[in-house]
Amino acid sequence: MAVEPVLPVPGEDEWEDCFDEAEKFLEEDPSSSNVVMDKQLLKKLLVQLHSLRDVELLWRNALESAGDGVWDWHIPSGRVFFSPSWKLMIGYRDDEISNRYEEWHSRVHPDDIAQAEKDLWDQIEGRTPSYRNQHRLRKKDGSWCWILDRGKVVERDREGKPLRMVGTHTDITAQVLLRQELERHRRFFTRAQEMGEIGHWKIDLKSRLADGSEETRKIYGVAEGFLTLEEVQSAPLPEYRALLDKALKELVEDGVPYDVEFRLRSGSGEILDVHSKAEYDRERNMLFGIIQNITDRKSAERQIRELLSEKELLLREVHHRVKNNMSLIVSLISLQSSELHNSEAVEALQELKGRVSGMQLLYDRLYRTDRYDRSALHDYLGELLFEIRRNLLPPGDLRIEVDIENIYLNIPKIFPIGIVVNELVTNAIKHAYPEEQKGVIMIRVKRLNPDQGLRIIVQDDGLGIREGISAQRGGGFGLEMVRLMVRQLSGDIALERLSPTGTAWHLTFQQLTPSLPLEQG
Repeated sequence: MAVEPVLPVPGEDEWEDCFDEAEKFLEEDPSSSNVVMDKQLLKKLLVQLHSLRDVELLWRNALESAGDGVWDWHIPSGRVFFSPSWKLMIGYRDDEISNRYEEWHSRVHPDDIAQAEKDLWDQIEGRTPSYRNQHRLRKKDGSWCWILDRGKVVERDREGKPLRMVGTHTDITAQVLLRQELERHRRFFTRAQEMGEIGHWKIDLKSRLADGSEETRKIYGVAEGFLTLEEVQSAPLPEYRALLDKALKELVEDGVPYDVEFRLRSGSGEILDVHSKAEYDRERNMLFGIIQNITDRKSAERQIRELLSEKELLLREVHHRVKNNMSLIVSLISLQSSELHNSEAVEALQELKGRVSGMQLLYDRLYRTDRYDRSALHDYLGELLFEIRRNLLPPGDLRIEVDIENIYLNIPKIFPIGIVVNELVTNAIKHAYPEEQKGVIMIRVKRLNPDQGLRIIVQDDGLGIREGISAQRGGGFGLEMVRLMVRQLSGDIALERLSPTGTAWHLTFQQLTPSLPLEQG
């Protein structure tokens, strides 16, 4: 800034120098009335200057005490008084910064200097009532602090040219950083709401005015400005009005949580599925809540339900066809066995019929159930044993008893277990009780522990299994099939010869994961 050198604004020490010079002048012995008159006038001026000095020191000290830095600029000379607090604010001692305008100008951030100078000269040239600007100032250590710079021209010459401008520096770094952090969180929150299609809203029940975030307005299809409560309540489809009124009444009067899903017609006419939750501030008589556009989710759910319905229909048809085909196979086996006269052949066909009937029972259950992933083991084995009683149990006092825990298994696991139980019970009926001997065949099924493993015991009190047969070898096709099914389920099989008579087969499946019925699980 090019300026002509003029008398600078006195500092505190310079004021004292002026006073000392004036007092020396007054002590002289004047010889003319003009000098006397000048001395009297000078006395008055000194009193006024003392008062002005005291006022100036008072406001400077007040601002310094408040933590603000003070600057006092003599505009024509470019000389600026920077207070000690002003200098300390950017890390300097009082003697490290000269009283020149360039001391401030050179430290303003390059991105901020243009606006700072514009705001400054708008005040100097009278276009604004005062100067106010926020900018970054470089500190002694090279870091930047945010400054709120305020000032005003306090003296002009007779032609209106600015002579003196005073102002303050306030360090607002903490406030700016906090504001930036809040803005970062606001943008993050807004972006999260946009991604989740979630908006927030509030309703003043006294004024009956509603306001909401941008996403809320997007859902309702409205522009800026407040909405009335009536306008908000007119958006939901009529069939949801009673539900929403009831939920709002229960929230306000009884504190029942407001959590509803409904459909509304947006300002564009589009039908949207939405989910809204709210809380009531009784003290302020206001509702605060969120609303989420769940149209895509609801559409996907409807599509999934339709696909599942089609899948269930297809599976039901498959199971029905398999069951019918197995019924046909059972009928063909029965027809074939009725025409045979070889007892061994008839017996083999009856065993085959029993095995197919066991699988047919499971498909029949699948056809009649709503679930295709698992089935109740108690019910399936119960029906299987009923069929064995009906078809194979000879007349007399031979009984089949069960102690089966009410658990569920996946369908692929139930098939092998059904075959194993069918084979072991059928063998016991055929070989352990000749000539209609009395007895009991017991089937026990229990979990090994609450969430893993299964143990099956098939026990009889008949004649006992013949020598040469063990858990791992011997016996006919039926026992080989039992061993194969147990291996398929990664299980273990053990044979116990009971005393005085009888046999017990112990089957342990460590890796099976049975589950409780739905009402208990």
